[in-house]
Amino acid sequence: DEAILCLTHRRGGGIERYLKDRGRRLREDGKGLVTMSALADMARKTASVALNSPDPIDLPNLVFDCDWARHGDNEALLGALETLNIGLIEVHSLVDWPDTSLEYISVLSRRLGAAYDVMLHDYTAVCPRIILVDQSGLYCGEKGESFCRTCLSRRPDDWCRVHGRRPFRSRRMARPWRPAVDIAAWRRAYGVVLDGARRVCAPSVDTADRFADYFPDLSIDVEPHPETLPVFETPLAQPYSGQGPIRVAIIGAIGPHKGSRILKAMALDALRRGLDLQFIVIGRTNLNSALDALSNVVITGPYQEEYVYGIIEPVSYTHLRSHETLGS
Repeated sequence: DEAILCLTHRRGGGIERYLKDRGRRLREDGKGLVTMSALADMARKTASVALNSPDPIDLPNLVFDCDWARHGDNEALLGALETLNIGLIEVHSLVDWPDTSLEYISVLSRRLGAAYDVMLHDYTAVCPRIILVDQSGLYCGEKGESFCRTCLSRRPDDWCRVHGRRPFRSRRMARPWRPAVDIAAWRRAYGVVLDGARRVCAPSVDTADRFADYFPDLSIDVEPHPETLPVFETPLAQPYSGQGPIRVAIIGAIGPHKGSRILKAMALDALRRGLDLQFIVIGRTNLNSALDALSNVVITGPYQEEYVYGIIEPVSYTHLRSHETLGS
């Protein structure tokens, strides 16, 4: 049967969930889904590439050592892919891939005889920090390249993990011992990938409009992520009974862009004022140590999607929706 090859990262999160759901839907249509993800050595422009399938299609867990700067050195990987009857390539994320791998997508497409689509799950193509936040952890305002250069000159550790310390020829910039990124070169490199795609899909009109500001000639289809949610006879969030603390549930991976600092501030404020509130994080945060030290916060840890409602259902919670990443 025909398979779809999905280029992605290995960080989990929303893309992993999307691909699992997509794999199930494709299997119902008699198709397979193969993921290709990278663990990169950014300095050497190499990466170990893993082929996997979220839904088994008789595919072992294959790992290949690749050199993206010399396309001819990837014959073993290409040979394996050619046996899988790839009918379409989907680019979901190139986070953790070497910067030179972006140039390889068109080579891969020609070699496999398969067009590629790009799915815009986040803002990596325009923001090396991925989610359009600045050092404050809040939306940056998208104030132009000059603002971006100032932002990226501060706290480079997060964007260095995307494509390396000096991506897209930024190694030619001054002070070679320091991380540096040329935001214009970054966007040009991603623009080539987007221009070569058969389709570019965004999950919302808002996401499509934001990308249009950076790539005005790009045609973007809006295609919301399909979701199937369970139906419950009674609401999970129950009215307060008047006894015991009011429990507030926050579900997911709560980073700075989803309100982790706001959560910490609320918990501290509740303690200072003696409010009978308890905050339960069903998932994880980037402030686990600080929040674990607070007596009114409980963190359950990572969870399996199919089990999360079982964690919530036995107890009455008031739900607090986290700040959503733009476009997700």
